[in-house]
Amino acid sequence: MFAKAQARCATRTTEICDVCVRAIPIDEAVAMIDLRAAMDELVGKQLAERITPAQLKEIRGLMTAVGLKAEGNAGNASMGVRGNLF
Repeated sequence: MFAKAQARCATRTTEICDVCVRAIPIDEAVAMIDLRAAMDELVGKQLAERITPAQLKEIRGLMTAVGLKAEGNAGNASMGVRGNLF
């Protein structure tokens, strides 16, 4: 079955449940992370400019519901997945 996956994909792959997954070089992964960081910053700035008071209240309520504080989470890389939520 792995031979079939290699035949379908031109690059080095791993077959997981019939899904062809391409190996990503480190420099490409770093570029994707940099792009994600730039997009996160842009989206955050646009949100800050456009959010209504009612929307902000709703987001703060959602954050409280999942156990996050509205302030003090920025820049904390150790938060893992929770850091990506808000």
